[in-house]
Amino acid sequence: MTQPGAPKGTAMSQLTEPMSGVRGSAAYKREMAVEFAYRALATALRRAGHGVKGAGARQ
Repeated sequence: MTQPGAPKGTAMSQLTEPMSGVRGSAAYKREMAVEFAYRALATALRRAGHGVKGAGARQ
């Protein structure tokens, strides 16, 4: 569990354990996991009728 006030995406980045390879570094894949999780949650909230500022990519 992350601490209150921790940067957004900290919990998601802690859940992933990507390996570096020809398709990207572990750090890049970790950041993309955070981004994809944010986008999925933003889309779900928008579809549920709740507006999300910057519902596409994170601002």
